[in-house]
Amino acid sequence: MSVRLIWEDYSCRVTSVCWAPDDSVIAQTSEDKELRLWDPRSFNVVHVFPKKQNILSCCAVSEDGLHCLSGSSGCNSTGSELTLWDLRQRKPLCEFRGHEQGVSGCVFLPVNHGGQQMVASCGADSTVRVWNVESKDCVGLFMLEGRGPVTGIAAYPDYSILASTFNQGIHLLSLDYTNSHYPQLKRKLQF
Repeated sequence: MSVRLIWEDYSCRVTSVCWAPDDSVIAQTSEDKELRLWDPRSFNVVHVFPKKQNILSCCAVSEDGLHCLSGSSGCNSTGSELTLWDLRQRKPLCEFRGHEQGVSGCVFLPVNHGGQQMVASCGADSTVRVWNVESKDCVGLFMLEGRGPVTGIAAYPDYSILASTFNQGIHLLSLDYTNSHYPQLKRKLQF
């Protein structure tokens, strides 16, 4: 009953939700440009992060539950960033910029053999990008031109990435860490 009352009072469209792996919090993005944290036991909002410039379109929580990613729906290379948030200190840590159109999906990647934390994003610009969290650099880029916007992304422990496209199905990408500083994204399959 309390869940229903809370959502009836909430007037913006929710664009994404995800659980923290330890079930301690639910992260939620919406058209009001805010990232909210919900307590899954009481279904109350426990924190609202500062508003972004554009609508937040997606979110993901790290395996350790300490960080959250959100993607923004800007256009023409403005406001199309991926933001990393600190869930303990409740503040933004950094932004990853490079998408030319809105970010539609984001995910934390498994820590690679060199101990580097990487995140990945996909967007309406038909790209999948891999970012190094420490350097904030885009270290991997895969263009899916002619396939429409990339609508979603998922990661696996073997460094494979699934990317769904608007026009031509799902693409399985491999993340090759032969050069530990600059991983290469390669298409393995399309289905």
